Amino acid sequence: MTRVVSVEDLRRGYGLIPQTWTERERLVFFSDRADGATPGDTMFVEIVDAILAPVDRTDGRAVLAALLAAVQGWVTFTPDRRGADTWQSPRVTFLRRKGDCEDMAMLLASLVRVARVRLGLALAARLVWLRQPGRDLDHVSAQVAADDAIDETPVVISSDATGEGMGRWQWAETTVEAELGEDPYRALQRVRGARVEDVLGRVLAGDS
Repeated sequence: MTRVVSVEDLRRGYGLIPQTWTERERLVFFSDRADGATPGDTMFVEIVDAILAPVDRTDGRAVLAALLAAVQGWVTFTPDRRGADTWQSPRVTFLRRKGDCEDMAMLLASLVRVARVRLGLALAARLVWLRQPGRDLDHVSAQVAADDAIDETPVVISSDATGEGMGRWQWAETTVEAELGEDPYRALQRVRGARVEDVLGRVLAGDS
């Protein structure tokens, strides 16, 4: 059974993350709370209904693609200030219409989980922390699947292995207009037109 977390608990909790936690501990914490806070949240149910109004609700892939496009179009990627690492709740990201990579990925994961409950479809979402070997750069993306029988625990993947062993998971990059299933680094490179490592560095720094 999904553990219910109130919006106020969510807001308080998001400001109390120990800086000593590893990225995996942070991802598990936020994934758990995003899942628990939103499936019964009236605002999120209404959001999902509005997004999916023109979509065939029996088509899992079409539902996932529509939710991804909605996050990409609604939220403006806005990096944290230099030296800061602020993690927003999905509700705050939606209302502010801006956030950075983990905020947008968590919003998408929450919408997918609401749609799963709302539509009774086999849908899943997880957060993925992408690490660049040898570089002090990282990025949070999302993966989704038309399958609710797989583990949604957040994972850490090396950026040089984004096309390997994904199985039933499909990439769902939220920060640019990526297609469902498109490798996040390839999408960033396609949109920005430069080397992947240079693109990611500029995106995380907030440069255009």
